[in-house]
Amino acid sequence: MSERYWLTPKLVIGLMLVSAGVLLALDNLEIVDGSQYLSWWPVGIVFFGVMKAMGIGTNRAPIAGLLFAGVGTVLLLGNLDFVDFEFWDLWPIALIALGLTLVFRTVSRSKPGATGAGRGPHGVFATEVSRDESGDRVSAFALMGGVTRRIVSENFRGGDLGAMMGGVEIDLRMAKVAPGEKAVFDTFVMWGGVDLRVPENWKVTSEAAVLLGAFEDKTRGFEGPPAGELVLNGVVLMGGIEVKN
Repeated sequence: MSERYWLTPKLVIGLMLVSAGVLLALDNLEIVDGSQYLSWWPVGIVFFGVMKAMGIGTNRAPIAGLLFAGVGTVLLLGNLDFVDFEFWDLWPIALIALGLTLVFRTVSRSKPGATGAGRGPHGVFATEVSRDESGDRVSAFALMGGVTRRIVSENFRGGDLGAMMGGVEIDLRMAKVAPGEKAVFDTFVMWGGVDLRVPENWKVTSEAAVLLGAFEDKTRGFEGPPAGELVLNGVVLMGGIEVKN
């Protein structure tokens, strides 16, 4: 889906960084007062949430998108002095996310013919027990908790992964990618982590924008053409992604 749009989360983060750099430079040169503009930075989180909820430039994830849009909106209102709060005052949003997750899961499973193949439920607070996923796509979102998945698909295509103050573990060592195809993960990590285990003969490429975070490729490497290729897109903000065999 992301190929249909020129607007992507990475582009939004890139434009935010460029804008912040320009404002800081102009502020240092005493041309403008950068502080009055930098307080608008949460707009980027709102944009990302809307894009995620609508599936613009990334895989569609309504619950995660609405969560990030809500957090960004509250942070923006706080910066503009419309509301007075501390960050931990936002913890009820986690309850909202939990409720939406339960509602979404119930509605999805109640639809005729809905099997849920390839769509793992999100994890909120509690760590979910590892289980096999045979669908060609996987969706996992961890909020203050953990999600663990083992993929056994014969034609894996990717999916979307999100971690906010939580962790996601995906084991791809039993998965296969169709010849000539790539498995693509759209990721969003904020104060959390994503751990991926891939087959030893897979090629891993990261195109994710990393801001105050880290991407670590701990795979052992191999000789010859790869049996599969995994591409990581998205944003890592004060978090990390680790890939290993």
